[in-house]
Amino acid sequence: MLLAFGPYYWEFPANESPFGYALDRFKTQSARSRQRSVSLFEHAGTAPHEPAVPEASFDGEAIALKTPSWTAHVTRTDAQVHWTTPNSPNYQLGLGLVTSLGMAWTLLDGGFLLHASAVEIFPEKGWLFSGQSGVGKSTLADSLSPVVRVLTDDQAVVVPEDNRWFVGSSMARFDVQGPVEGAAFLERGTSTRATPLNSKMGFQRLTRNAILWPGDAPLRSLVLSNLHAFAKSASFCSLEVSLDDLTLPKLQEILP
Repeated sequence: MLLAFGPYYWEFPANESPFGYALDRFKTQSARSRQRSVSLFEHAGTAPHEPAVPEASFDGEAIALKTPSWTAHVTRTDAQVHWTTPNSPNYQLGLGLVTSLGMAWTLLDGGFLLHASAVEIFPEKGWLFSGQSGVGKSTLADSLSPVVRVLTDDQAVVVPEDNRWFVGSSMARFDVQGPVEGAAFLERGTSTRATPLNSKMGFQRLTRNAILWPGDAPLRSLVLSNLHAFAKSASFCSLEVSLDDLTLPKLQEILP
Protein backbone atom coordinates (compact mmCIF):
# COMPACT_ATOMS: atom_id res chain seq x y z
CA MET A 1 0.00 0.00 0.00
CA LEU A 2 1.34 3.43 -0.94
CA LEU A 3 0.47 6.39 1.24
CA ALA A 4 1.32 9.90 0.07
CA PHE A 5 1.52 12.30 2.96
CA GLY A 6 2.53 15.82 2.01
CA PRO A 7 6.10 15.63 0.74
CA TYR A 8 6.41 12.00 1.78
CA TYR A 9 5.37 8.82 0.00
CA TRP A 10 5.20 5.86 2.36
CA GLU A 11 5.12 2.21 1.34
CA PHE A 12 3.15 -0.02 3.72
CA PRO A 13 2.61 -3.77 3.68
CA ALA A 14 -0.52 -4.78 1.80
CA ASN A 15 -2.01 -6.68 4.74
CA GLU A 16 -4.75 -5.06 6.76
CA SER A 17 -4.00 -3.58 10.17
CA PRO A 18 -5.88 -1.60 12.80
CA PHE A 19 -4.21 1.47 11.33
CA GLY A 20 -5.67 0.88 7.89
CA TYR A 21 -8.52 3.31 8.50
CA ALA A 22 -6.17 6.26 8.81
CA LEU A 23 -3.64 5.08 6.26
CA ASP A 24 -6.28 4.76 3.56
CA ARG A 25 -7.76 8.11 4.50
CA PHE A 26 -4.57 10.00 3.78
CA LYS A 27 -3.78 8.69 0.32
CA THR A 28 -3.15 11.82 -1.75
CA GLN A 29 -0.65 13.22 -4.23
CA SER A 30 2.16 15.72 -3.86
CA ALA A 31 4.54 17.11 -6.44
CA ARG A 32 7.35 17.24 -3.87
CA SER A 33 7.83 13.61 -2.91
CA ARG A 34 10.50 11.65 -1.06
CA GLN A 35 10.31 7.89 -0.82
CA ARG A 36 9.98 6.60 2.73
CA SER A 37 9.36 3.00 3.69
CA VAL A 38 7.37 1.99 6.77
CA SER A 39 7.49 -1.56 8.12
CA LEU A 40 4.66 -2.68 10.42
CA PHE A 41 5.22 -5.55 12.87
CA GLU A 42 2.30 -6.99 14.84
CA HIS A 43 2.78 -8.48 18.30
CA ALA A 44 0.41 -10.75 20.22
CA GLY A 45 -1.64 -9.39 23.06
CA THR A 46 -3.98 -6.48 23.54
CA ALA A 47 -3.24 -2.83 24.14
CA PRO A 48 -5.29 0.24 25.08
CA HIS A 49 -7.05 1.68 22.05
CA GLU A 50 -6.95 5.31 23.17
CA PRO A 51 -4.65 7.53 21.06
CA ALA A 52 -1.82 9.04 23.09
CA VAL A 53 0.91 11.62 22.60
CA PRO A 54 4.08 9.57 22.18
CA GLU A 55 7.10 9.78 24.41
CA ALA A 56 9.91 10.88 22.10
CA SER A 57 13.70 10.82 22.15
CA PHE A 58 16.45 11.65 19.65
CA ASP A 59 19.88 10.02 19.49
CA GLY A 60 21.39 12.28 16.84
CA GLU A 61 20.31 10.04 13.96
CA ALA A 62 16.82 8.71 14.64
CA ILE A 63 13.71 9.57 16.64
CA ALA A 64 12.21 6.91 18.91
CA LEU A 65 8.48 7.10 19.69
CA LYS A 66 6.53 5.14 22.28
CA THR A 67 2.83 4.87 23.17
CA PRO A 68 0.89 2.14 25.02
CA SER A 69 -0.19 0.69 21.64
CA TRP A 70 2.87 1.08 19.43
CA THR A 71 6.54 2.05 19.23
CA ALA A 72 8.46 3.40 16.25
CA HIS A 73 12.08 3.91 15.25
CA VAL A 74 12.18 6.68 12.65
CA THR A 75 15.19 7.57 10.51
CA ARG A 76 15.38 10.01 7.61
CA THR A 77 14.61 7.23 5.12
CA ASP A 78 12.34 4.75 6.89
CA ALA A 79 10.43 3.77 9.98
CA GLN A 80 9.88 0.51 11.81
CA VAL A 81 6.61 0.35 13.74
CA HIS A 82 5.86 -2.37 16.29
CA TRP A 83 2.26 -2.50 17.43
CA THR A 84 0.20 -4.64 19.76
CA THR A 85 -3.34 -5.38 18.64
CA PRO A 86 -5.58 -2.71 20.20
CA ASN A 87 -8.55 -4.04 22.16
CA SER A 88 -10.74 -1.72 20.06
CA PRO A 89 -9.10 -0.76 16.73
CA ASN A 90 -10.26 2.64 15.57
CA TYR A 91 -9.53 5.46 13.18
CA GLN A 92 -8.18 7.84 15.82
CA LEU A 93 -5.44 5.40 16.82
CA GLY A 94 -4.28 5.19 13.21
CA LEU A 95 -4.47 8.95 12.92
CA GLY A 96 -2.12 9.25 15.88
CA LEU A 97 0.40 6.98 14.17
CA VAL A 98 0.24 8.86 10.85
CA THR A 99 0.56 12.21 12.58
CA SER A 100 3.48 11.10 14.74
CA LEU A 101 5.50 9.66 11.85
CA GLY A 102 4.90 12.81 9.83
CA MET A 103 6.03 14.98 12.72
CA ALA A 104 9.19 12.92 13.20
CA TRP A 105 10.14 13.19 9.51
CA THR A 106 9.40 16.91 9.53
CA LEU A 107 11.84 17.40 12.41
CA LEU A 108 14.50 15.15 10.86
CA ASP A 109 14.21 17.13 7.61
CA GLY A 110 14.88 20.41 9.43
CA GLY A 111 11.28 21.55 9.78
CA PHE A 112 8.88 22.38 12.60
CA LEU A 113 5.20 22.71 13.50
CA LEU A 114 3.83 26.14 14.48
CA HIS A 115 0.59 27.58 15.83
CA ALA A 116 -0.04 29.73 12.74
CA SER A 117 -2.17 30.40 9.72
CA ALA A 118 -0.43 31.13 6.43
CA VAL A 119 -1.56 33.33 3.56
CA GLU A 120 0.00 34.00 0.14
CA ILE A 121 0.40 37.77 0.46
CA PHE A 122 2.27 38.05 -2.86
CA PRO A 123 2.39 35.42 -5.63
CA GLU A 124 4.64 32.59 -4.41
CA LYS A 125 5.40 34.58 -1.24
CA GLY A 126 3.44 33.48 1.79
CA TRP A 127 3.52 34.76 5.36
CA LEU A 128 2.91 32.93 8.60
CA PHE A 129 0.55 34.62 11.07
CA SER A 130 1.36 33.12 14.43
CA GLY A 131 -0.12 33.28 17.90
CA GLN A 132 -1.82 31.29 20.60
CA SER A 133 -5.41 30.09 20.43
CA GLY A 134 -7.97 32.88 20.15
CA VAL A 135 -5.64 35.61 18.91
CA GLY A 136 -7.17 35.67 15.42
CA LYS A 137 -5.09 33.40 13.16
CA SER A 138 -8.06 31.73 11.50
CA THR A 139 -10.10 34.94 11.48
CA LEU A 140 -7.34 36.74 9.59
CA ALA A 141 -7.08 33.92 7.06
CA ASP A 142 -10.86 33.77 6.61
CA SER A 143 -11.16 37.51 6.10
CA LEU A 144 -8.54 37.43 3.34
CA SER A 145 -9.66 34.18 1.72
CA PRO A 146 -11.83 35.82 -0.98
CA VAL A 147 -8.81 37.60 -2.46
CA VAL A 148 -5.76 35.45 -1.59
CA ARG A 149 -4.78 31.80 -1.35
CA VAL A 150 -4.91 30.54 2.23
CA LEU A 151 -2.10 28.02 2.75
CA THR A 152 -3.28 26.85 6.18
CA ASP A 153 -5.66 28.34 8.71
CA ASP A 154 -4.60 27.11 12.16
CA GLN A 155 -1.44 25.00 12.32
CA ALA A 156 1.47 25.21 9.92
CA VAL A 157 4.06 22.57 9.05
CA VAL A 158 7.17 24.41 7.83
CA VAL A 159 9.91 22.52 5.96
CA PRO A 160 13.07 23.57 4.11
CA GLU A 161 13.58 22.64 0.48
CA ASP A 162 15.96 24.00 -2.21
CA ASN A 163 17.11 26.89 0.01
CA ARG A 164 13.54 28.02 0.64
CA TRP A 165 10.91 27.32 3.28
CA PHE A 166 7.55 25.78 2.42
CA VAL A 167 4.38 25.55 4.45
CA GLY A 168 1.64 22.96 4.61
CA SER A 169 -1.44 22.35 6.71
CA SER A 170 -1.44 20.58 10.06
CA MET A 171 0.35 17.23 10.42
CA ALA A 172 -2.58 14.90 9.82
CA ARG A 173 -3.49 16.68 6.58
CA PHE A 174 -0.01 17.81 5.59
CA ASP A 175 0.29 18.75 1.94
CA VAL A 176 2.89 21.28 0.80
CA GLN A 177 1.09 24.42 -0.33
CA GLY A 178 3.68 27.12 -1.09
CA PRO A 179 6.78 29.04 0.00
CA VAL A 180 6.85 31.38 3.00
CA GLU A 181 9.04 34.46 3.43
CA GLY A 182 8.40 35.44 7.03
CA ALA A 183 6.28 35.33 10.18
CA ALA A 184 4.06 37.95 11.80
CA PHE A 185 3.15 37.54 15.47
CA LEU A 186 -0.44 38.63 16.01
CA GLU A 187 -1.74 41.03 18.61
CA ARG A 188 -5.15 42.61 18.88
CA GLY A 189 -5.23 46.34 18.19
CA THR A 190 -7.42 49.28 17.24
CA SER A 191 -5.71 49.55 13.85
CA THR A 192 -3.62 47.29 11.64
CA ARG A 193 0.10 48.07 11.87
CA ALA A 194 3.39 46.17 11.84
CA THR A 195 6.54 46.57 13.91
CA PRO A 196 9.63 44.87 12.40
CA LEU A 197 11.52 42.40 14.59
CA ASN A 198 15.12 41.26 14.20
CA SER A 199 16.01 37.59 13.79
CA LYS A 200 16.82 37.15 17.50
CA MET A 201 13.43 38.47 18.56
CA GLY A 202 11.76 36.46 15.81
CA PHE A 203 13.43 33.28 17.07
CA GLN A 204 12.28 33.97 20.63
CA ARG A 205 8.69 34.44 19.48
CA LEU A 206 8.86 31.29 17.36
CA THR A 207 9.87 29.22 20.37
CA ARG A 208 6.76 30.41 22.24
CA ASN A 209 4.42 29.31 19.47
CA ALA A 210 6.12 26.16 18.21
CA ILE A 211 4.30 22.88 18.88
CA LEU A 212 6.62 20.51 20.73
CA TRP A 213 6.42 16.89 21.81
CA PRO A 214 7.29 15.93 25.35
CA GLY A 215 10.82 14.67 24.77
CA ASP A 216 14.41 14.54 25.89
CA ALA A 217 16.98 17.34 25.70
CA PRO A 218 18.46 16.22 22.34
CA LEU A 219 15.01 16.31 20.73
CA ARG A 220 14.36 19.80 22.06
CA SER A 221 17.76 20.88 20.75
CA LEU A 222 16.82 19.54 17.32
CA VAL A 223 13.60 21.58 17.30
CA LEU A 224 15.40 24.73 18.44
CA SER A 225 18.07 24.23 15.78
CA ASN A 226 15.38 23.99 13.09
CA LEU A 227 13.66 27.13 14.38
CA HIS A 228 16.99 28.97 14.43
CA ALA A 229 17.70 28.04 10.81
CA PHE A 230 14.34 29.51 9.78
CA ALA A 231 14.97 32.64 11.87
CA LYS A 232 18.24 33.32 10.05
CA SER A 233 16.55 33.56 6.65
CA ALA A 234 13.04 34.86 7.35
CA SER A 235 11.55 38.30 8.00
CA PHE A 236 9.63 38.99 11.20
CA CYS A 237 7.27 41.54 12.66
CA SER A 238 4.78 42.07 15.44
CA LEU A 239 1.39 42.69 13.82
CA GLU A 240 -1.46 44.50 15.51
CA VAL A 241 -4.70 43.66 13.71
CA SER A 242 -8.06 45.35 13.48
CA LEU A 243 -10.58 43.75 11.15
CA ASP A 244 -11.98 47.21 10.46
CA ASP A 245 -8.99 48.15 8.31
CA LEU A 246 -7.48 44.74 7.47
CA THR A 247 -7.05 44.48 3.69
CA LEU A 248 -4.61 42.74 1.38
CA PRO A 249 -3.14 46.03 0.05
CA LYS A 250 -2.65 47.15 3.66
CA LEU A 251 -0.69 43.99 4.54
CA GLN A 252 1.35 44.21 1.34
CA GLU A 253 2.31 47.73 2.31
CA ILE A 254 3.24 47.22 5.97
CA LEU A 255 4.86 43.77 6.10
CA PRO A 256 8.68 44.00 6.03
